[in-house]
Amino acid sequence: MSKEVEITNAVIESATLQYDRGIFLCGYLNLNFGGSGCFFGGYVLGVKPGHKAKAAGANETGILASWVNGVMTCADVEEYHKVRGRVVRVKREAGFNGKVIAIGHCVNDIWFEPEKEFARFRDDDGGQS
Repeated sequence: MSKEVEITNAVIESATLQYDRGIFLCGYLNLNFGGSGCFFGGYVLGVKPGHKAKAAGANETGILASWVNGVMTCADVEEYHKVRGRVVRVKREAGFNGKVIAIGHCVNDIWFEPEKEFARFRDDDGGQS
């Protein structure tokens, strides 16, 4: 049984790539819905060079490129730092605390859904090898 979803617009307040816990490279978007907001992301996109950690295929450089490409395409920009201030569509679970599932281009039917996109980078055992 799938959850009900809603689509709304949001402004990207900031886009961040950072090392969480000093090891895991993660991407975040701070989305403003006009009176409320939330973060989208937190997916592990890579691991700091020289570290032994592995996480769901994140040692592949393609997963980082997929995040950057998805965000830039939906924000309709050619440089990552220019996503700030851009309007995107947001698909999220219905309700006040609904999880953001995807972001989309504000005009064209182009969506970036990380969980589906990143699935192709995971190993058959869920990326735990």
